[in-house]
Amino acid sequence: MRNRLTEYAHSILHKRLRHAMMSLYEWEGPMERYQIQSKDCRLQVYACGRFDRDTAIIFLHGGPGSGAQAIMELPAFRALEEDALCIHFDQRGSGASSYDLKKGLCIDTLTNDVLRVIQDTRSRWSVKRLYVWGGSFGGCLAALCLERFAQELTGCILSSPAISFSRSQLLEQFERMSAAFRVRMKELPQKAEDQPTPEALFAMEDFRAFIYSADNPSKSLRHICAMSSWFFQHSFHGLFDACEVPLLILQGKDDPVCSWRTLYDELAACERKTIIKRFYEHCGHEVFTDQRDAFLKEIRAFLKEEPVC
Repeated sequence: MRNRLTEYAHSILHKRLRHAMMSLYEWEGPMERYQIQSKDCRLQVYACGRFDRDTAIIFLHGGPGSGAQAIMELPAFRALEEDALCIHFDQRGSGASSYDLKKGLCIDTLTNDVLRVIQDTRSRWSVKRLYVWGGSFGGCLAALCLERFAQELTGCILSSPAISFSRSQLLEQFERMSAAFRVRMKELPQKAEDQPTPEALFAMEDFRAFIYSADNPSKSLRHICAMSSWFFQHSFHGLFDACEVPLLILQGKDDPVCSWRTLYDELAACERKTIIKRFYEHCGHEVFTDQRDAFLKEIRAFLKEEPVC
């Protein structure tokens, strides 16, 4: 089962990325491509949609490591170009935003990149209302941004966010993920009682060599290795109680990657009226595909809400 979940996630990512790379250069409609400097990385940005609107959505892609092109061509995201200025960008180490992942990816680095895109979008396009959308790992990154600079946003949309609320949940996530690479690396401990912590495993010289080698086909695993100092330790417990900006959460109940129950239980104790949550039956990880009409309806209604001061 665990192997199938890992293979499922990788196959979906590969198909999306391959399709997007073939079609990006045949993009229909206005688009501006440019790069902005964020410390030691030049981030590749793609702006499309309504350049005449004062509302912008910054999209944070998943993977991690998939690049913006994996979602840009999907019908739901193309449809949102009718409603707002849409800003996609390749996160560092993804797509055209070159970066040596062996240097690591700390929380400050990742969120500062998003903040840099936010600041550039405001100044370049004279935007007044600015939203961040994050899906899967992009939802994790959006949640990190909420912890650091929620005041910069008019609102935030989390779609199947890859977030956890305790160390035990994070370790369960790691166990699901580790099944695939344990098959490839027979020398790793195979018994549960012998398995190192995620931090210890990703620090092993032999394992890191495997991750950054041609034998590892997973971009996501490279990015997770770069984030391993915090990725399996950072709990988002209390995030929703502390969130002071409008928040829209969209989650499928049949999601094989991110647990809807974990998210539901965390939200159950939160009484903030600025949080809208939707859990969909017969919906997997890609709400924007499995429930596209509902996805668009909820986001369009959310964009029309008056900002909370």
